[in-house]
Amino acid sequence: MTLGRIYLDQNQPEKAAGVFQELVNNVPQQRMAYALLVESLVRANKPQDAEKALRDILTFDPASLEARLSLADLQSRRGDAKAVFETLQAAPEEARADPRFQRQYAWAFTRAASSTRP
Repeated sequence: MTLGRIYLDQNQPEKAAGVFQELVNNVPQQRMAYALLVESLVRANKPQDAEKALRDILTFDPASLEARLSLADLQSRRGDAKAVFETLQAAPEEARADPRFQRQYAWAFTRAASSTRP
């Protein structure tokens, strides 16, 4: 973890991503390593890889609001309103009370509804 953080601090996100990817491969479900992996991938301009890491987090922790909102944000950045809506729609009930979720869900619902209009 320390080496990856050093790479991040030195603005070397690709090297950091490699370190964190190796860590999550060897220690699955390590939340902090996944969070740093996602940060590294985003900073290295690899949003598709970041989305995959976030989906991995949601497979072992579907209640992770941070991972779900981050994934929806990345999907939104690439203009995929349907994916955003589906990601948020899959959130467990306990996550839905959070104001951040509600704000993003309302936006996604509006976008999904407007994209289906003729």
